[in-house]
Amino acid sequence: MSALRFWEEQGLLTPGRDADTGYRRYDSRESAKVTLIALLRATGYRFGVIAQILDELAAGNPEQMRRALESRLTHLDEVSAGCLAASAALHGYLRAWGPPDLPPASDWTPRNYAAPGPSWPGRRNQETGMEPW
Repeated sequence: MSALRFWEEQGLLTPGRDADTGYRRYDSRESAKVTLIALLRATGYRFGVIAQILDELAAGNPEQMRRALESRLTHLDEVSAGCLAASAALHGYLRAWGPPDLPPASDWTPRNYAAPGPSWPGRRNQETGMEPW
């Protein structure tokens, strides 16, 4: 099933129909909704929230959507920064070992390795012992 058909079944799109063929026709308004839905899905929004955003836009209330998108952007920036910090820590860990061949199992403590800070996303929650994701 195509994404467009699925989104239509979810009530996110209401394309017109060609009178002769019955094919879906997407006018400029529906095409703009397709672009927005694809963007929101790519940034992790669920269909229920996307439907609310589309309803707000249809009602002429774009400010609430703008605040929600700015909040999501802030969240994505924070997650991205955490991932970059984790990536940098792994690079540092591997560089500290020197050449790419692995040391003997008894020597798995690398030299000059600085542990990541408390905001590093790979750190376990002290209360639950679970990874944050």
